[in-house]
Amino acid sequence: MSPRTRQAAARAGRCLGGSAGLLLVVLAVAGCGGASQDGPLVVGTTPGTLCMVAPDGQIVTWGWEVVTNEGDGPVTLVDVGLEDPSSLAVVEAWVVPVEMTLVGNQTVFPPDPEVSPQWAQRREAPGAVLEPGEAANLVLAVRPQGGADGTAAGTRTRYVDDSGRTFSATAATALEVLQSKPQC
Repeated sequence: MSPRTRQAAARAGRCLGGSAGLLLVVLAVAGCGGASQDGPLVVGTTPGTLCMVAPDGQIVTWGWEVVTNEGDGPVTLVDVGLEDPSSLAVVEAWVVPVEMTLVGNQTVFPPDPEVSPQWAQRREAPGAVLEPGEAANLVLAVRPQGGADGTAAGTRTRYVDDSGRTFSATAATALEVLQSKPQC
């Protein structure tokens, strides 16, 4: 892992630790690995599972992942989705500058601007260009489907580099969205 990615992961850890109570999020770290990168973009380096409650099927904000361009040229995000989803769908996908904290996970969408002031600087993920060395917070609006609890193995990001080569990166953090229980 590069120094840039370690710094972004450390910022992400500080964010979750400081806001977990507000966000009703549980992180269950379960070993190593899980992330898959085949190009210059590194997405999500924290293995485990995040759990959120979505009363009445409301859309939740999943803003835990950091994407970092560790290449020598710019990359353009093409598509962001869920890896192996069950009863979950992405409604919107955004990238937000990484500042002191991440947007984080919230049981509402859009994110609360008092909790996440950097949300005002968002860019749509499809079409977003990340310059070499740039890190961004990947933020997804996720909706439970069919009244069931939902899961996803992580996020999947397809992108192209400046020479037109297409790559895919999968994050290491899984998601569970509960509708059947009042807490994780």
